[in-house]
Amino acid sequence: MQLWAKWVRPNCKRYIDLVSETGPFNEAFVWFVCVNVVKVDRLAAFLRTVSDDDDHLQRHETVVKARAVVAFHAGAYDEMYRLLKGNQFSTSNHAAMQSLWLRAHYRQAERSRGGRPLDAVGKYRVRRRQV
Repeated sequence: MQLWAKWVRPNCKRYIDLVSETGPFNEAFVWFVCVNVVKVDRLAAFLRTVSDDDDHLQRHETVVKARAVVAFHAGAYDEMYRLLKGNQFSTSNHAAMQSLWLRAHYRQAERSRGGRPLDAVGKYRVRRRQV
């Protein structure tokens, strides 16, 4: 069993054991790992192992979504904004991506205020600026 196989939820380990350990990852497997990896640092490590040569796999919605989540948690908001602006997402992911977008803007606004948390009016002002 490879190192990344320990990173997924315990009830998903059977699927990992069924996957061949030879050759590049296929689209279904990458989707499965991106959806089921629980910790962001482990997701980032897995995404680094995905081949950069496969452009189709790099543009897959689940991979882009996972990369955006990793960028958000790393504080790389410009990278996250670039990923979200440059890709189209299915309607089932719109709410999650919009929430990620707003949370990043809230964090940036809090930083600019010296770390003070935003109140409801502050969040409204951030949302209004982003429309």
